[in-house]
Amino acid sequence: MRDRKTYSLNSLSDWIRDSVTSEATPEEIHAVIISSIQNEKDIIEALIIYQELCCKSIRPSRLQQESCLVLQSRDRT
Repeated sequence: MRDRKTYSLNSLSDWIRDSVTSEATPEEIHAVIISSIQNEKDIIEALIIYQELCCKSIRPSRLQQESCLVLQSRDRT
């Protein structure tokens, strides 16, 4: 986990440095950052809704009930 975190943060730093030193304006860089974050948020929200629908639409077994509870508690944090 730590290696992935370090890799991701280093990559982000490299991409920021590359963007800042390119011909892109601060407004363009800002727009891309905001758009990327919004896209990730939208995907996560869609997955949460899908997960909730799946948990409600099936007659869950004990294991499914437990996994739904785990996912729901994790989504709230």
